[in-house]
Amino acid sequence: MTITEIAMFTGMAAEDLRAIINHNPESPITKAYNRGKMATIIKTRFDNLHYALHGSPEAMRDVKEYLSDQQIDENA
Repeated sequence: MTITEIAMFTGMAAEDLRAIINHNPESPITKAYNRGKMATIIKTRFDNLHYALHGSPEAMRDVKEYLSDQQIDENA
């Protein structure tokens, strides 16, 4: 979900939510947003791995890119 969608769902102004997320990294709101964002990334990568294992060339390319990014980050 986008910040705007989350704001609408929670009844908060999007500008206020965006300000908290962008300027207060220790806020429980920011931490919850980042956990949700990471959960989405993990789910997407898991799905891509599943598709790659079943022969999707696009998913195979994405998985190779994830692994390459991981290796680069480990060696940074």
